[in-house]
Amino acid sequence: MAGPRTEFRARRRHPGLRLIATLLSVALTVALLGRVGTGLPGAWTSPWIDLAGQYDVPADVPALADAAYMSDEGRAIFYDTRPQLIDAQQVADLCEKPYSERRQADEPSLEIGGCYIGLGTGDGTIVLAAPADARITHGLVTVAAHEMLHAAWDRMRVLEKEELVPLLEAEVAALDAGDPIHEQISWSVGDQERARPTELFAYVGTQVWRDGGLDPRLEEVYGRFISDRAGLVAVYNGRAFG
Repeated sequence: MAGPRTEFRARRRHPGLRLIATLLSVALTVALLGRVGTGLPGAWTSPWIDLAGQYDVPADVPALADAAYMSDEGRAIFYDTRPQLIDAQQVADLCEKPYSERRQADEPSLEIGGCYIGLGTGDGTIVLAAPADARITHGLVTVAAHEMLHAAWDRMRVLEKEELVPLLEAEVAALDAGDPIHEQISWSVGDQERARPTELFAYVGTQVWRDGGLDPRLEEVYGRFISDRAGLVAVYNGRAFG
């Protein structure tokens, strides 16, 4: 994709004992982020969810899953979050509220692409900013995959997470010091160090590839959720996808 990238981010909120929003993650759209929270305000819930709680998968959601190379398991997790494409301003308000002052001071032109909102128990909702021209963009695909990986991490066993963290840290440490992923992870984690593992998992999974793949154990786990990680990272890098 020619020209400079526009960076989009999504946030995640984790309600603690007092249900106070706390930064857990940040994602991007041509770069990206993620987050966990208490739930959607009623006025912002999608018409795809009726009063009986039924979720009718809209056409754009399977298209996003296809473009992000989600496996059957990854797609099932994605659908289980009841992903909603809503107005970009609603996404910005919902995903950014606790951090609006920081954004205004540090990144006034930042656009929010979406976020994962949940209770940290494997249950949550993904909201994504619907493109103004109704077309699926490379950035939206990356955000959708990033947020799905946050939801997947939420559902993983503690021992498996503990096994993966040092492998993820090693992969990030091996990247060039100038790679923007370092700043993205740092920005996403902020002062919530407990968010670092899920951010590592989502960022590495959607943005990092080398010939032959990463650590075999990492690729084994990612393969449960993404059928073609090389293709997904190519989407992040702005190349065409099928």
